[in-house]
Amino acid sequence: MTYDSPAHIYGSHGTVPNRGHTERVGTLAWNSTVLASGSRYGDVCFRHALQAVDTGSQVCNLVWSKNSNEVVSTHGYSLNQIIVWKYPSMAKVATLTGHTYRVLYLAMSPNGQTIVTGAGDETLRFWNAFAPATSQTSSLVLPLAVQRHNKRHLPAAFSAEIDTFWYPKCLVVEGMRCQNKCARRIREALEDVPGVASADVRFQGKSATITFTSPQTSVSVVELIQAVRGLDAGLNKSYDAYLPGDDRRARTVVLHVDGMSCMMNCARKVESALATAAGVKSAKVDFDLKQATVVIEPGSRITEDDLINTVQGAGKKFVASVQVSSPRVVVPTSPVVPILPSLSSSTTPPTTKSHASISIKELPADSSSSRVTIAVSGMTCNSCANSVESALRATAGVESCVVNFATESASVKFIASTIGIRSLIEVVEGIGYGAAVATTSAVVQSDDNRQIDIATWRSTFVVALVFTFPILIVMMLLDNIAPISRGLRTQVFHINGSTWNDLVLFLLATPVQFYCGRRFHIDAWKGVRNRVLGMAFLVSMGTNAAYFFAVFSDLRCLYLGDASFSVPDMYMTSSTL
Repeated sequence: MTYDSPAHIYGSHGTVPNRGHTERVGTLAWNSTVLASGSRYGDVCFRHALQAVDTGSQVCNLVWSKNSNEVVSTHGYSLNQIIVWKYPSMAKVATLTGHTYRVLYLAMSPNGQTIVTGAGDETLRFWNAFAPATSQTSSLVLPLAVQRHNKRHLPAAFSAEIDTFWYPKCLVVEGMRCQNKCARRIREALEDVPGVASADVRFQGKSATITFTSPQTSVSVVELIQAVRGLDAGLNKSYDAYLPGDDRRARTVVLHVDGMSCMMNCARKVESALATAAGVKSAKVDFDLKQATVVIEPGSRITEDDLINTVQGAGKKFVASVQVSSPRVVVPTSPVVPILPSLSSSTTPPTTKSHASISIKELPADSSSSRVTIAVSGMTCNSCANSVESALRATAGVESCVVNFATESASVKFIASTIGIRSLIEVVEGIGYGAAVATTSAVVQSDDNRQIDIATWRSTFVVALVFTFPILIVMMLLDNIAPISRGLRTQVFHINGSTWNDLVLFLLATPVQFYCGRRFHIDAWKGVRNRVLGMAFLVSMGTNAAYFFAVFSDLRCLYLGDASFSVPDMYMTSSTL
């Protein structure tokens, strides 16, 4: 290679100059049949003049994959990146970033799977770039290690004796609703995989970092992913795990829709058309803002152009354009080990721009608000609803909450990065009420619970009537019949201070007070604990005051041996209340 642009090919038949580059030829690489060369001008050529590809930046190094038709190029100003190409289509398989200066050197390990790059930023980065020869799928592209040098790099090379590296694996985990239970269960499942030393699972970062017991440990990514997916998330949900950079995240596209004249017909027509489109997870149309928010299924091939055509296909008067589109691949970063896009054998070219005016920006991944409807059971009055609403409003991460006592539901708007649905349910359960996500099955269950409550209250009323009616007979009828009244006021087994009247009323009033009134006492205690005193507290306080005053009066009669201090009317008061 020389500075005068031609590349000379040396062989047994002499020197053959080969021209084609217009600037300094910086690097060469062979496979069995083709020579690839790169220049400082930013282009790559393949001899025998097969094709040329504009890389957009200086080409510093090239290396062929030993196990697949792929080639790696390193680049300098202005991108300072590494690109994996699929040969011969020259489609980009992956773009690897991390170096902050020109990537000067590139070498491959003896097993053909790992590459090392050295750059002007005084760092070496190791990348597990290629799949083994026996594998049919591309491997994870991750920096295995980053080592900083204090001086300028010389060319780098691999030792033939070292072909394995020990590094933590990182996964993206979807479906977690809280740190306390979900993240803990996933961590325990990952740590149960043989060879895994520890796992750090973060709900807010939706990530799992797995370390292994020793450098010789061989744990496949498939085992780790299956360990997560095999867990039951409950509430008809499931956990999902995948490598960073995998196209598994749902994308969100916000369309501006003109031509809608009403909410009942036009907005619903657009929403229905988008929701039923192939690859769309959900769609919501806001008529006032003239916006349609579309959530696209993870891995779906549907594009913004397809969504625009779907809207316009719903009616000739509808005109749509893209306002916001979340990126197809969202790659999380780490301050220690940057996570890079995974290799893929796909040769699909980048999606072309829409003819409509498109303004694309990244949506905040963790600061968006979410809504959920929670079915709440156990509320007996509006005070209970206020208690639930106050508890939810006081929870960190909850933006707004409305509890409807009639429908036994709570509509909560919350920040998903701060609190999860499971935590909201725990807040409701923590103040003594039942809670579940209001799915279709939950609504059916709520209706069933309501029928059970009706039957329970009916049976409770019958029991209360059976015991209270005799109390009324004794106090209002028999007590006015002189012979019977004298008989009721005789001593019980010659015990001073006791009467049959007090004993009968005590035996009749006690089941009503504690069995029939148990729901009021329980709800009253919930109200006291939550500092919300409702009708249940008033009923419980009144009945308990009357009942225990009557019991206290009877005990005083027994202590003094004088039945005249008895107040039997209090038993009737507590029972009738």
